[in-house]
Amino acid sequence: GVQTCALPISIAAMLCYIFYVSLDWPNLSTSITTCVLTALTSIGSSRQKQLLRVLGFVLGGVVAGIGAQIFILPYIDSIGGFTVLFATMSAVAAWIGTSSSRLAYAGVQFAFAFYLIHLNDFSINTSLAVPRDRVLGVLLGTTMMWLVFERFFPRSATDEMVRIFVRNVRSMSDLASFTRSGEDPDAILKVRRLREDIYRRFGEVNAQSDAVPFETGPLRAGDMAARDRIRRWQTSLRSFY
Repeated sequence: GVQTCALPISIAAMLCYIFYVSLDWPNLSTSITTCVLTALTSIGSSRQKQLLRVLGFVLGGVVAGIGAQIFILPYIDSIGGFTVLFATMSAVAAWIGTSSSRLAYAGVQFAFAFYLIHLNDFSINTSLAVPRDRVLGVLLGTTMMWLVFERFFPRSATDEMVRIFVRNVRSMSDLASFTRSGEDPDAILKVRRLREDIYRRFGEVNAQSDAVPFETGPLRAGDMAARDRIRRWQTSLRSFY
C-alpha cells in the first residue's frame, strides 16, 4: 500500500514542509507524520484514517491535553497526582483502542496526542501553544493529503474492494483445484500460503468496504450498491471457504 502511494505521500509531505518552513512554524511538523501514517491505497480508506486521526488528536490533544493543562495540572504538585492523571488518560485511550477495528486507530491517536503534550519534557508543560500547534499540524497534513490524493492521484476504495475480492475468488479456485501427491513439503507450504492469503484478503475486502461510505462524488450511488453486493457475496464465500 505505502509503496503504491510513495509519490503522492512524498508530494503531500513536501507541501507541508514548504508551508511550515515558509511560515517559520516548525511545530507544525506533525503534518508530515500525518501524511505518512494516514496513507493507504484508496481515497476512502485514507479519508477514514484521517478522520480517526483528527478525532483522536482533538480528543487527546484539545479535550484531554489542554483540558488537563487548564483544569487539573494547576492543582497537582506531586508525581503521584500526575501518575493518576497519566494512568486515567491511558485507560481511556486503551478503551477506545480496543473497542473495535473501526475505532482502534482513534484510540492510538488519543494516547499519542496526550503523550506528545505532557511527556515532551521532564516537567509539567504549561504552554498551550504546544497542543495548539500539534493539532494544527494534523489538520495541515490532512488537508494536503486530501488535495494530493483526491485531486491528482484518485483511487477508489470500490475499485480496490472489487479487485481484492476477484483475486480472492481466484485464489479459492486455485486451492480447490490443487492436487498433491504424498507428503510433499513444498505442496503443503503452498497450500498454507494460499490459505493465509485467502484469510488476509477477506479482511482487506471488509476494510475497503468500510471505507467506501467515506467517498463522495457522482458515482457514490453505484459504489454503495456494489459495496452491498460484495458484502453479501463475501458472506457466502466465507461460509463456503
